[in-house]
Amino acid sequence: MKAILEQKPVERHGVQRQTECGMVVNAKAFEMLARQYSDPIKAILQELGANAADSHIRAAKSHSPFKVKLPNSLDDHLRIRDFGIGMSKDVIYDVYINYMKSDKTQTNEETGFFGIGSKTPLAYTDSFNITTYNDGTMSMYSLGYNERGIPELNEFGDYSTEEPNGVEVSFSVKSDDFNKFADAAEKVYSFFETQPTVTGNGRCSFKSIDKILEGDDWYLRAVGWSDSAIVIMGNIAYPVDHDHFEGKHSDILNSGFVGKVPMASVNITPSREALEYTNLTINSIKSAIDKAIPEIEKHTQEQMDECKSYWSATLKSKSIRRHLGWRLSNSLKALGSWRGTSIDHYKSHRLHTLKRYELENDRVRARSMHDTSTVPVHKSTKIVVKDIDSKFDSRCRHYCYENNKSVYLVDETSMQEVVDKVGCIEADEVVLLASELPDPPKTSRTFRSGPRKKTVTVLSRVPNESYEGKQAWTEEEIDPTATECLYVSIKNYECFDEEGSLNVGRILGQLKAIGIEAPEIYGIKKPQLNRVKKLNNWTCLRYWVLEHIRDKMADPSFVEKLKNSKAIDQVRDVEEYKTIFDKAGDRIKDKEGLFYKFASYCSENGSQGKHEDAECFIRLCSHVEFPIKGIDNSQIEDTIRKVEKKYYLVTKFVCRYSSYYFQSDSYTHYTDSVIDTVNAIDSFKEN
Repeated sequence: MKAILEQKPVERHGVQRQTECGMVVNAKAFEMLARQYSDPIKAILQELGANAADSHIRAAKSHSPFKVKLPNSLDDHLRIRDFGIGMSKDVIYDVYINYMKSDKTQTNEETGFFGIGSKTPLAYTDSFNITTYNDGTMSMYSLGYNERGIPELNEFGDYSTEEPNGVEVSFSVKSDDFNKFADAAEKVYSFFETQPTVTGNGRCSFKSIDKILEGDDWYLRAVGWSDSAIVIMGNIAYPVDHDHFEGKHSDILNSGFVGKVPMASVNITPSREALEYTNLTINSIKSAIDKAIPEIEKHTQEQMDECKSYWSATLKSKSIRRHLGWRLSNSLKALGSWRGTSIDHYKSHRLHTLKRYELENDRVRARSMHDTSTVPVHKSTKIVVKDIDSKFDSRCRHYCYENNKSVYLVDETSMQEVVDKVGCIEADEVVLLASELPDPPKTSRTFRSGPRKKTVTVLSRVPNESYEGKQAWTEEEIDPTATECLYVSIKNYECFDEEGSLNVGRILGQLKAIGIEAPEIYGIKKPQLNRVKKLNNWTCLRYWVLEHIRDKMADPSFVEKLKNSKAIDQVRDVEEYKTIFDKAGDRIKDKEGLFYKFASYCSENGSQGKHEDAECFIRLCSHVEFPIKGIDNSQIEDTIRKVEKKYYLVTKFVCRYSSYYFQSDSYTHYTDSVIDTVNAIDSFKEN
């Protein structure tokens, strides 16, 4: 990508000396470059993928996919292999290993520019492998941190090969991150113009995008409330912050807009994770939207014109409006009418309705209706004309169950009369005759309540305590009598039981921290709850946790750790006292004195992470409302009061300075002052 550089006018007045700043090459500089990514896994896949795509562009193979082998239990390496131009030794040593150097700054056909993306694996691992294939020669390298913390290239040798030209980058991945790489690959490569061939983890699969409207360089996709608009530049998808836009531009950005912009038309951060909202960026995005606006109106009109009936036109208009939002929808004239007839999106048709059949919790419910009830225009609506005197009820129930549709049984003069009233045609398959519906099988009970199932539909907890909400659960069909299980009640993905709400993710994390592995946890919806409660092999999560808490409280060694944990929480500046004692405790003269005992206690019990399991245990007790009793802290509280009284000047001094000052060799006089003062106070014998 070509650089976007502007000559900066500078005025100097009264300058006596002019010196340009430089950059120091040290470990800290390279660490800062590696740590600039907020999502290292996504950045690695994105940058290495962009380099592979660039190599294919340069080799005139842009429509040929590169390969991505995701890590798994059989091979824990991520491998990204392109089949482009390869890299000669000159390129490796002159360009590849040098930060801020790129051979792509003179073309807008390729994405590369900053000269740091090829080193992104160092944001995750200490070293990675590079294998180049050039005209029958395979060269192997590794790039990683040396003893001084500076990236270093190691060359291993050249070997003959029949592999096609190209480059492979690989490194080992932690098993806990296998699925993270798969999820990130799905998101990153979904927007590549030529998607790579991805293997190694079936979790990554490129799903077809639900495009509501589509033009040459843009489309509007079905999105959730948290999904942002996107601009794509050189295969990289950048989320757009719509707060920088207003009016029609904001309306379209809030409607799932995805647009391609020319290379170098927007400013991006060096990490290539986000846009920089300069005038160039904002104006380029506005220009892309302005270009799309007339096409949006045109394609909307085309979709409406394709509708063969008023009913289908209403459904199409409703579908588009639902995804675009009311502001943009109201500005599209094509959504307001069909063949000269105004579309009422809230209109329901009044028919002589006898019953409405709905499938609820695997059971068909029939509700009697008023004589002139309304029938809504909806894709699940089916209207059945009662043209027979018997079997119409069982047929409607069976049809509702088999097709999961809202069935309205109407008593009208003829089928044609109903068709004319609702504005549909035969091809819409909205109006049916009861006489033409199939009879339910005689051995089946589906038309009344559905077949008796031995299984129940539950929500299974994803094995990741950090997930919350919908992403934390997957639907599963299980035999409730088969295994020992824990359960929580669940509604709208919020968990609770008879005692109150439960944060399952936090409880799982706290259990794991104290060494307790919970069995499978299922979210049970209200219809199955009573059935599950009656089974001996199902236990409420809260009660299971309480039982294990009581077991922990019966362990004297754990109770002692709990006591020390709660005690250390009451000590102000515990890290400072620990640092002083660890560094200069041997210089305290009175080894039986109060300060020596107190500081040694802080040193022994104040180590970071020493009481992590106890702290998690305390939080776990809070979440399931278990009161911790019998932990006596009076002794340490009395010691703290005595220390603050006897060593008043010392405690104030320690409170003022952090442990960094007591630990640093540059501030040894701080520690010396504390020790000298303590020894001076201890030298006076109490009466």
